Amino acid sequence: MTLQPVDLYSADVSTDGNWPKRDGGSRFATCSPSANLKIEFTFKGTYAEAQGKLNIKPGKRPGPNSNIFSVDGFIKQFSVQPTPYTNGTFKLSSSNPLPSGQHTLSISCTADLNEIELDSINYIPADTGSSAGLSKGAIAGVVVGVVCFVVLLVGSVGFWLRKRRKNKAPVEEEGHTTVPFQPPLDIIEGSGAPPPMASQKGSVTQVQPTFEPSPPPYPGPSE
Repeated sequence: MTLQPVDLYSADVSTDGNWPKRDGGSRFATCSPSANLKIEFTFKGTYAEAQGKLNIKPGKRPGPNSNIFSVDGFIKQFSVQPTPYTNGTFKLSSSNPLPSGQHTLSISCTADLNEIELDSINYIPADTGSSAGLSKGAIAGVVVGVVCFVVLLVGSVGFWLRKRRKNKAPVEEEGHTTVPFQPPLDIIEGSGAPPPMASQKGSVTQVQPTFEPSPPPYPGPSE
């Protein structure tokens, strides 16, 4: 991610007191320490810096407890505007590389200053693209894709099983032959009919036909 400017009128920038502004409100004008003002910028990112002009009282050097610039409550080093003043702005203070997350940059007018002028605040936002993971739309797309794949797989397996059963049934019927029932030879010889002939192929099923045996010969009149 690249360095991005901060809108000093955004909700992420708060002021403790009425810090004067200039250039249509786009910059914070010179602030005297007697005003006891503070600016705080809350951001989600990995780096922040302040640009502007800073003038320290002659003969004074802010000590370690001079909380002019701080990040998350830790005092940061700062740069002093060259004397005499030159045109342009300077990096007043900057943070070390920060862990990705929410941080607060504080800028205060202290008794060690003649004046401080804040032109801009810049920061590097957190890389939300790699840390946030899949969006809700992407997750929904994955779920729909998985469901469609499962439905297609189940349908394909069911179609294959039905087709396999249909292809298997005719084979079993071709190997099965039905032959007529063959009565005992004494009945066949008594009726005078030729014995039935049957060709056998595969398994055999005998059909029990209905038939009436020949009536016994009429005995005739007795003598």
